[in-house]
Amino acid sequence: MAKKAYHHVTLYIRSQIEALKSNGFTQQKIAEQLDISQSTVSREIKRNSKGCKYSALEADSASANRRSNAARVPKRLKDNLELNTHSCM
Repeated sequence: MAKKAYHHVTLYIRSQIEALKSNGFTQQKIAEQLDISQSTVSREIKRNSKGCKYSALEADSASANRRSNAARVPKRLKDNLELNTHSCM
């Protein structure tokens, strides 16, 4: 099986996941229908479900909040930059 390219999950994909899930499709069948990885579907549902309920609009909103709150500079890089500014050269 060829490795699929990574893309952010869009509102359209989330809506498709919601519709298929509500119609009783398994995560594997959802992944096949949408031509995305089963682990992407699993992670999306796990990360954005409230109890047993998955909502595409709520998932998209939560995703946007996580992106806006994410650090602009990765922590490791930030630590290294701080070390470099404190050198005695």
